[in-house]
Amino acid sequence: MNIQHKDIIIVIPVHRAELRPDEQVSVLQCTRVLGHYVIRFVCPQSVRVIAGFEHIKIEHFEDSYFRSITDYNRLMMSSAFYERFAQYKYILIHQTDAFVFRDELLVWAQADYSYIGAPWILKSKYRTWWGKAVLYLRGLKYKLRGEPFRPLLLGDKVGNGGFSLRKTEDFIRVCQEERQTIDAYLEKSNRWSEYNEDAFWATRHTFCYPTTREALDFAFDLYPKECLKQTSHALPFGCHGWTKAEVNVFWRPIIERIIGDKPLRVYFDYQAFVHQTFGGVSRYFAEIIARLPQYGIEPVTGVRYSANTHLKALNLDVRPAPNRKIAKRLNRMYCRQEIREGQFDLIHATYFDPYVLRANKRQKPLIITMHDMIDEVMHEGHSGPRKKALLAEKATHIIAVSKHTKEDIKRILGVHSDKISVVYHGNSVVQETPISMPVLPKRYILYVGGRQRKYKNFDLFLRAMQPIVKQESIEIVCVGSPFSKPEQIRIQELGLEGKIQSLFAGEDQLYTIYHKALCFIYPSCYEGFGLPILEAWSAACPLILSHSSCFPEIAGEAAIYFEENNAEDLTKHTLQVLRSENMREELVDKGKKRLQQYSWDKAAEETARIYHKIYSRYV
Repeated sequence: MNIQHKDIIIVIPVHRAELRPDEQVSVLQCTRVLGHYVIRFVCPQSVRVIAGFEHIKIEHFEDSYFRSITDYNRLMMSSAFYERFAQYKYILIHQTDAFVFRDELLVWAQADYSYIGAPWILKSKYRTWWGKAVLYLRGLKYKLRGEPFRPLLLGDKVGNGGFSLRKTEDFIRVCQEERQTIDAYLEKSNRWSEYNEDAFWATRHTFCYPTTREALDFAFDLYPKECLKQTSHALPFGCHGWTKAEVNVFWRPIIERIIGDKPLRVYFDYQAFVHQTFGGVSRYFAEIIARLPQYGIEPVTGVRYSANTHLKALNLDVRPAPNRKIAKRLNRMYCRQEIREGQFDLIHATYFDPYVLRANKRQKPLIITMHDMIDEVMHEGHSGPRKKALLAEKATHIIAVSKHTKEDIKRILGVHSDKISVVYHGNSVVQETPISMPVLPKRYILYVGGRQRKYKNFDLFLRAMQPIVKQESIEIVCVGSPFSKPEQIRIQELGLEGKIQSLFAGEDQLYTIYHKALCFIYPSCYEGFGLPILEAWSAACPLILSHSSCFPEIAGEAAIYFEENNAEDLTKHTLQVLRSENMREELVDKGKKRLQQYSWDKAAEETARIYHKIYSRYV
C-alpha cells in the first residue's frame, strides 16, 4: 500500500493545560522521534494551549467529551472524531502515558491493518492446560452473574487504544453503519470498565488485525516482562501505560537511559586480546574501542591479563600472565562472571567462544564481528566453523567487514540480510621515525602477512617471482615469521636463495618498509577485507592484487589485478609495474584517493550507530 508520511497524523488526547513531568517526557519523546509527522493535541474547548508545547496545534472538541472515561469513550466511538481527520489515511492515538522507542510508524501504516494496539495477552498461568480449565470455569461463573470476565473478553486481543494505529476510513464506516451497536456498547461501558472503546475496536469482524505476536512488535501494555519473553527481548515500536505503578519499575530504567545523557555501556570480552599478541582482529577492536566514547559509547573491556601490543594505547589495567593458557583461563573466569552480572547494555564478543551464550543469563543483546569466512569457504577447520555458526545464529546482530563477507555469511550460514551490517576497516599505519630498522635491499618487492595456509598463495607468489628475480636486479622481502623448513627447501628449489629474506616488523617500522618497496603483492585468493591494502596506500606503495574475493570491492581501480591462481599472469603484471615509473605513480595517486574512504573514525561512528540502533530494540 502506498502510504507516505503526509498520510498519517499523530493525535495526543489531553484534557488539561498543564502536563505532569512523566507526561511531558512522553510528549517530548514523541516529538523527538516522530516530529516529521503531523502532530496534533485533541483537547476540550476550554484548553487553549498546552504549557511547554505551544508549537503543537490543537484540535478542539466539546468539553463534555473529557469529563470521564465514559465520555472519552463516546468521543473515540463517534464519527465526528474520525471525520475531523478524514484527510489522513491513518491516525496514531498517542496518549500521554505512551512512549515511542523508534520511528516505525510508516512501516506499520503500510501493513494496511484496520487497527493495531498493544495486545492484551493472557497471563502465563492461563496458558497451561490446567490454567485454561480454570479460566473456562471462572468464565462460566461470571457469565451466570451476567458480568464480563476480562481474561476471556480481552485476553489475546489486539489491543489497547492508548497507543494505537487506526485506519481512518474503516473507523468512519463502522461509526456510521453500526451506530446502534455502538450506543448499546456505550451503555455497557457505564457499568463495566471492560467495555472501553478500544475493546470495541479490537473485536470488529470487518476489521483486519495483525496476530497477537505481531502486535507485540508494535507495542506493549500489560505484563511487559511476559511480552519481552515473547519478542526474544526485543523492544516494540512503543509502549502504553509506562507510568502505572505496577510496571513503572520495569519501564523507568529503560526510558531514563533512552532520554538521558548516559552513554551506552558496551562490554568487550577477552578473546581477541589473548589469542593474538598482535594482529588484525585485536587491532580492529583496539582501534574501535579507543574511539567509541566520542560517539556516546562507554566501552567496558573484560581483559585482566594480556600481552597484546594493541591494548597498550588504551591505558587499561592489564597485567602480564605467565603464559597464554593461564591468561585465557583467568580472563575467561572474570569475563564469565561479569557477563552474568550484566552491568552493561550490550555485549560485543571479540571472537567465537560460545561461553558468552551460556554466561549471558540476563539476555543482553549480543553483537559479533565476522572478519572473514575463510575456514568455511576453504573447508578448513572443524570446531571453529561450528562455533562461528552457533554464534551467528544466536547473535542479535553481525558486523561484516566487507560486502563480500556479508554475502558469504548469508550464503553459507543462512543469516538474513537485515541481521548483518557492513563496516569497513580503517588504516593504522602512519609515517613515523622508527627506533631501529632492519637492513633492506635497494630494490625489492614486498610480501606481508601469513604464508602457511594454502589460500595465502605463497607458493604461487614464489613461482611468479622466480623469472622476475632472474630478469631484474631485485630482491623479495617477506614481513612475518621466519621461513619454515619446507619454505626454505622450496626457496632453494626455485633458485631464490639469497634473493629473499623474512623479517619481523614493529608498528613503527611498517610504514618505511612499505614506502621503500617498489610494489606490494597480495596474492591471497581469499580475505575478508585485507588490511595490508590500506597500509600500502598509506605508505605510497603500488599495489598488485589477486582478482578474487573482496579485493575489487575494497581496492577498486587503485590496484593492478592478476588472474586468480595464475602465476604467469602475476609475473607479467609485476614486470609491468616494475618497469613503468608512471604506472607506479598513477597507482600511488589512486591509492591515496581511495584511502580517504576508509578510516577508523568512520568505522567507530558506524559501529556506535549500530549499538544505538540495537539497544533501541532490545533490553
